[in-house]
Amino acid sequence: MSLGADVGIFAISIAAGLIGALAGVGGGILIVPALTLLFGIDIRLAIGASIVSVIATSSGAAAAYVRDRMTDMRIGMFLELATTSGAVCGALLAAIVTPSLLYVLLGIVLLFSAVQQAFRLGEELPASTVASPLATRLRLAGSYPDSRLGRDVPYVAIRIPLGFVMMAGAGVVSGLLGIGSGVLKVLAMDGAMRLPMKVSSATSNFMIGVTAAASAGIYLGRGDVDVTIAGPVALGVLAGAMIGARILPRLSNRHVRLVFLPVLIVIAVGFAGSLVVGWHGSLLGRGVSAASASDFGGIADGLAALRPVAIAQAGLIVLVATPVVRVATSVAAFALEGDRLYAAITLGVLAILLGSLFLIR
Repeated sequence: MSLGADVGIFAISIAAGLIGALAGVGGGILIVPALTLLFGIDIRLAIGASIVSVIATSSGAAAAYVRDRMTDMRIGMFLELATTSGAVCGALLAAIVTPSLLYVLLGIVLLFSAVQQAFRLGEELPASTVASPLATRLRLAGSYPDSRLGRDVPYVAIRIPLGFVMMAGAGVVSGLLGIGSGVLKVLAMDGAMRLPMKVSSATSNFMIGVTAAASAGIYLGRGDVDVTIAGPVALGVLAGAMIGARILPRLSNRHVRLVFLPVLIVIAVGFAGSLVVGWHGSLLGRGVSAASASDFGGIADGLAALRPVAIAQAGLIVLVATPVVRVATSVAAFALEGDRLYAAITLGVLAILLGSLFLIR
């Protein structure tokens, strides 16, 4: 690609990362159509870059949100059991399924969800509720410091089984379509489980990277991640996400919803109209790009020779590995707190992530 194309991809990726960090979505749904429609990039390589962009969004925002106590780690890890399992299944199905109908059906569902979100535009916080026995056992309640309200805001998750099932579906969609499915995660936490919008967005940002990592290894192994495309995308998205992470704490929950609703509508219309536009392409094509990050032996040789492409390929692999490292450190953190339940839950998520590596070939 030309230098102009690289600059254009980088600029679009910054916008995708910024919006993704604010709305709790990965930005992949913006990356895929931009790469295919504007730059004529093959759909499978666009999806590979999209998976990387999701991880970059999460990496750029997650640490800040955890530090600011807006991410609920227990809710995130509990729900990751569903999303990571679904993501592995979706990535495997991507080799044999043409997802055109899924795009349309998902678009229709999201349009109905957009209507529901529109009715909640004036809502700052969900109505207070009493924790259910299940929420109490799983400790799916907490609080976050809201700088706009000037106080700590308590919350508790409700309709936990429904949220868990929705998260499994979000994982399948993520692995199958190459998006972070953050929009579905936010809808599950905000709509079904009735968490505050800021908590839903911040926790989704943490989760999308872990979910994407569950399927990223499979995409890497198939040669669907081209460093010349994914590199500018990752750098741009990471920069945009870091900017968004500084903005979100200053916004009210209503403002976050105002950012999320247009994104939801754009995604819904894009999915519903994908058969007409035709940007979904076919996921059945194969063949490894010359700049693929799947030739691990070649990358090692290139690193020894200090080849720039090999260095960039190794950097992408490290980026994809960061959510795995994040989960591993969370296991240790829960164990040090004496929280054996969530140490075990997080260990289960880590096992799924590591298990997905054996499905690369």
